[in-house]
Amino acid sequence: MLSCPECGSKNPDTHKFCRQCGVALTHKVGGECGAEVVFDRPECDRCGADVRTLLRAIVYPKAEAIAKWQQGTPLALDDLRAKSLPERQRYRVVSPLRADLTEDCPEIELKVWDAQPFDIPEARTDVPPLAQSYVTLQSNWTSNAPPLHDCWQTDDETVILLKDRSTLPLLVDRWGDNSVSWLQKLAWLEDMLDLWLALAELDCRASLLDLSNLRIDDKGKMLCLQRLYRDPDTDPATLRDLGRVWELFYQESGQTLIGSMIALLKNLESGQIETIDRARLALQRIAAEEEEEITEWSSSTPEDDPTVIFSQLLALEVAGQTDIGQQRSHNEDTFSTRTQIETMETPSDRALSAKGIYILCDGMGGHDGGEIASSLAVKTIEDYFKTHGLDELPGATSIREALQRANDAIYELNQQENRKGSRRMGTTLVMVLVCDTQVAIAHVGDSRCYSFSAKKGLQQLTTDHAVATRALLQGVDPAIAYSWINAYQLTQALGPRESEALEADVQFLELEEDTLFVLGSDGLTDDDLLEMHCIEYLQPLLDRDSDLKLGARRLIDLANRENGHDNITTILVRAIVQDK
Repeated sequence: MLSCPECGSKNPDTHKFCRQCGVALTHKVGGECGAEVVFDRPECDRCGADVRTLLRAIVYPKAEAIAKWQQGTPLALDDLRAKSLPERQRYRVVSPLRADLTEDCPEIELKVWDAQPFDIPEARTDVPPLAQSYVTLQSNWTSNAPPLHDCWQTDDETVILLKDRSTLPLLVDRWGDNSVSWLQKLAWLEDMLDLWLALAELDCRASLLDLSNLRIDDKGKMLCLQRLYRDPDTDPATLRDLGRVWELFYQESGQTLIGSMIALLKNLESGQIETIDRARLALQRIAAEEEEEITEWSSSTPEDDPTVIFSQLLALEVAGQTDIGQQRSHNEDTFSTRTQIETMETPSDRALSAKGIYILCDGMGGHDGGEIASSLAVKTIEDYFKTHGLDELPGATSIREALQRANDAIYELNQQENRKGSRRMGTTLVMVLVCDTQVAIAHVGDSRCYSFSAKKGLQQLTTDHAVATRALLQGVDPAIAYSWINAYQLTQALGPRESEALEADVQFLELEEDTLFVLGSDGLTDDDLLEMHCIEYLQPLLDRDSDLKLGARRLIDLANRENGHDNITTILVRAIVQDK
């Protein structure tokens, strides 16, 4: 079997391209020149680009072997350059990273490259105890956990090989980015609390206390760990230590703590908050504050301080439409909208509280498979939030759990019906959750969410999970990426694979002005249709007196005229806000 170095899918030895994401399995691509490079070459002969698949090796010498490593350190580490790790000649040392040969937990970190990146490492029934924590964490926290690539144990040492995440941005750096919403930052803190519980069972809570170990994925949304650090036997990490790390986010990024966060950190430091549940509740209260202050750079002056305007929701309206299109025999798209509005009115004031969940799916999988998959995904997610409620905006962890349940439901049905190849059911998904002026957006696949407002115009809020789009993010020239025969092949969908392979994107934003959200299947969004016609078809819908249902129908008709090759579905969500 061959393992795709991009998505990790398993492929038969005879396959030349990954059946899941379309990446070549016979060669690597050399930088921007696009030349083919044989897999065991470290660089492209044409342009000199480094094409190595880099990994991080953690070597744990046994007590009797420590002296061998200590002799001449760090020179002994430098001597490892261009050599191979024992027992696995496919892994070649690039450079030493760190050495700690103390008696408590001696270890050496090395950067290595895999000279056979497509060969699946030998399956092991005897996973070394030091590697078992990675296996356990990865089974429940696939995207957050450090990806274990290979591991083995010899008489002298244990070796753990991890996919290298050192090129991912540091969480502390993203914390200092003012373009990252406050709700997104709170979601990262909530993810840390959830991971704390999982890591506590493994005695690895210290993994959350090293700023250099906390990374954000290349989409800028998900918290990732580079590796695991074991807790000291005599002084295990506590929530007080985690609170100190949160305080470091502000200190290192040069940002100012807001009042409610100051109180939370003080309570963590004093021990008044000593459980994960109480810490999570405190974060949820902060997220719900209507007039929280926006963090600003500590170096700013009164003259250049930004003016902060807070908003309240006045109206939330929705309309959905779907159409079979001009060339399809049946409709594999589906959608669901649910809005709950409460109003309170007195002679002097009127208040509105609104909550909504809006889901759009574009199914695939043979004659009836797409319809089944899209409908099953919508029903599963609706049931999840009916059970868990929408009293407050769910965090990223809760949203991803809902999507994983939908994925599991479709995947299990695929297995029960023994569906293979093109008959295997799956669906894209785009979902918007609204809780007053707070919004969460989640998506899998190439169904999109746009926003349109007077100040910002049309913005595409989601990034397609497709081969060409991923290549663009990796720096490939658009002309090259979109010329590939598999350019529009999906890299993510609900249902075809187990949930451990699912990487849904979740993001958060706050409403600051009247906004129209447009959810659309690719039958509506293909060929830049919305970008070309947004002024004529979307801008008028910001007027609260305009008919949203008619607006949705006009978009369907436009797509049928200009595209028409696929099913067409849209959900329009109009949020009207007022500055406080």
